[in-house]
Amino acid sequence: MSGLPMLVEPIETSLLGALAPLVARRPELVLGAGPGAHDGPTPALVVCVHGLQHTPRDAPGAERQSPRLAARPSPQPADDARSWTIAGAQAHELAEVLTPDRVLVRGEDWTAEPIADGALLRLRTALPPGVAPVVWVFGALARGYQSRGSCVVELSIVATAGRVADADALMGAALCLGLPVLAALPPLEAPWGSFPAALPPGPGVRVRMDRPEVTLCGQVRRWVPGAPGHAEVRSVLTLTGELELTVAVGAPEPAGVIHHVVGQLIA
Repeated sequence: MSGLPMLVEPIETSLLGALAPLVARRPELVLGAGPGAHDGPTPALVVCVHGLQHTPRDAPGAERQSPRLAARPSPQPADDARSWTIAGAQAHELAEVLTPDRVLVRGEDWTAEPIADGALLRLRTALPPGVAPVVWVFGALARGYQSRGSCVVELSIVATAGRVADADALMGAALCLGLPVLAALPPLEAPWGSFPAALPPGPGVRVRMDRPEVTLCGQVRRWVPGAPGHAEVRSVLTLTGELELTVAVGAPEPAGVIHHVVGQLIA
């Protein structure tokens, strides 16, 4: 896969949020995201995700792992800050629990127990006020496939200003704010995933990048001629991690079922 827009929004949104404090210091600064977001001498910082390369571990023609029907219900706060209820769920069906910074480990970070109207989720550590965990409930096997493999996301930060020294200063400030945010990214999930947001589990699509790690690959400075011209400094970065692509399209074909009998039994 190449150039997929699947993870653009969460990456660019995270970077723009990290750079926002610079506008308070320089009100004339323009922040933008995506190709062509800014072109001119006005001081600006533009972040852009250019593409994604995914290399599945599956050999060509190999049988891929079967997916499961799934749902992402909204947990509701329970009696204390570490407890949440998931109405209509069975405790053993809770398959994944995520917080804003990572995937939690069952038994170490969370447990689940049955209650009268669903399941009670207990976290080892309370979340900040107003933050809820993400809970995935898996159901029966489905038709479709699940693929995992390495992926590389290429992105850039571009600083422009009327003078080279100003563009350099902008880029330095942007990297000081942006790199820590990229280094602490949680698992990234494409916002257009289509699994149901309520029980029961159903078919859908999910794309998620786990354990993203950022690398600064290079920088380029140039002068853009014009009336007036401006300086541009471009930093190229990559995020590497593991990509999971799940496509569940319905219940699997029944296995071991006799469809018809040819011939006749003789006593």
